[in-house]
Amino acid sequence: MRVLMATFLALLVAGTAFAGTNPDVRVYLDFDESGAGVHRLDGLTIMEIVDVYVVLDCLGEGSGTRGLGFTFEREGTLTAIIGTPVNLLGGLSNGNPESPTPSDGGCNFLAGGACVYPDVNGVVVAGYVPYTYVAGSGYVKIGPNTISGRQVLDCDFNDDDDFCVYSHVAVDEDPPAGDADCDCDSPVELETWGAIKGLFR
Repeated sequence: MRVLMATFLALLVAGTAFAGTNPDVRVYLDFDESGAGVHRLDGLTIMEIVDVYVVLDCLGEGSGTRGLGFTFEREGTLTAIIGTPVNLLGGLSNGNPESPTPSDGGCNFLAGGACVYPDVNGVVVAGYVPYTYVAGSGYVKIGPNTISGRQVLDCDFNDDDDFCVYSHVAVDEDPPAGDADCDCDSPVELETWGAIKGLFR
């Protein structure tokens, strides 16, 4: 009976570590290099260079990433010149997020030799795309890569995580909403031995 109870408790603790977690990684666009949540800029001047950062969070406890692919879509009257994407994951990048081709499907940011883990703020800033502002207002939306979809590679090179879109970015207007239910769910854990024992009284 003690062996059965010990096995059950081990399974209970292991199971609650993942209960209620978001199966998706959140991705959002940001004008702040730290991923602090700047989704709108106002009053840009002609030829001002603005970086649009691709940020991941909700990776899960102890999880990291080896990269993702994505596309951008510009809407409204926003006129800007897109620059060369810059990968901050330490590996290769290819493609143009606004002009996907059959060989790249958009833009891809891949990690180098090591997995990339969230910083102290819980985010991974994967890279950025520079834009030179010309005129108008509108927004840039992030979407799935036309080849890999919404897949996010984890540290073991598995592609079983997909991203949901938390937020886009905009100039001189509010950005459009991201995906519905794209929240960072927190796992429900029993943190003390007393809490676990209390389940059986």
